[in-house]
Amino acid sequence: MPQKRMRSCNNVLSFRPGRLTGSRRSGLKPANPNPGRGPFSFMKSCYGLVLLAAVATLYAASNQLGDGVIRPVAARSGVETIVGRASVVDGDTLAIRGRRIRLHGIDAPESGQICQDEMARPYRCGQRAALMLDRKIGRQNVYCSSRGSDRYGRTIAVCKVRGEDLNGWLVSSGWAVAYTRYSSTYVPQQSSARFSRRGIWSGSFELPEKWRRRRR
Repeated sequence: MPQKRMRSCNNVLSFRPGRLTGSRRSGLKPANPNPGRGPFSFMKSCYGLVLLAAVATLYAASNQLGDGVIRPVAARSGVETIVGRASVVDGDTLAIRGRRIRLHGIDAPESGQICQDEMARPYRCGQRAALMLDRKIGRQNVYCSSRGSDRYGRTIAVCKVRGEDLNGWLVSSGWAVAYTRYSSTYVPQQSSARFSRRGIWSGSFELPEKWRRRRR
């Protein structure tokens, strides 16, 4: 809208009767700087613009409803946001409506990986990590902000549930390690989990990256 029209609309929405050019006794009408174009001549157009803006806002909000449908949201920064119900593929990978999402900056034990607990008993730590992630998500909607894609075509993203960073939660809970090869974001969470001996830190394990390399 041109700046002149915007000022006119603002004037209409905050309109107050003008001052009298004479006394009340003189019977003079309020002065009108634009004869034939009083403030009420803009009413229809201005309120129409307000209504149009409200409809546009409601439409944008509806595109972010979490009903299990992928909705790429064009954020101001250009970051793609994927919203929906997620299924757990493994300890650091989700799927939303068939789209694979690799959690950024972390590395969880692989599905077939074996670790040892505090009593030196073997257990499938990769499966345990996936189970813990699945329990954490439940039936809630997941919000993932993309950071690009990897060589396998998966979307690299930071994902949240109810505003909580799932990537950080996995590392803090001890079911994933900070993937420092790509990011140092979650190193503090890893230090906390290691100190408190949470998750895989309660026993012994091989770093997932080394386990994969050895299996090749």
